Amino acid sequence: MVEAVHTYVTLVTGLTRVTWDVGRVVTRGVLGQVGLLGVADGAERRVNKLTEELVSAGRANRDLLENLVAGEVTKTASRWGFVRSDDLDEVREEIAEVRAQLARQQAAAPPAVQQGSPGAGGGPELGPLVPDRDAEAGA
Repeated sequence: MVEAVHTYVTLVTGLTRVTWDVGRVVTRGVLGQVGLLGVADGAERRVNKLTEELVSAGRANRDLLENLVAGEVTKTASRWGFVRSDDLDEVREEIAEVRAQLARQQAAAPPAVQQGSPGAGGGPELGPLVPDRDAEAGA
């Protein structure tokens, strides 16, 4: 009995690191020797249930906090004029589609009507209608 109590005291004071199973075996041994094993079984079930509830509540609180922070970041970013990267990617794709469509239309137009061709109205030569994104990045 002295050995079990010594192990239990060592366990409780944290002098050594033990696994959950070793701790449970030692605790059950001490409680069994003093006749409180039935109390240990009931307490173990209650502690397990309480632990599950605490873990579940912790998970729920973490999810709520993540949603709260994400909402605040979104509101602040909107106020500052930032856009989400997904929205920006969509706009870039649309611009690329419009540029491709315009290039196809210009290629299909008769040569006399194409913009910037000499003799198409005698006016000054104009650049492309849609600015090039790569050219803008260097400006």
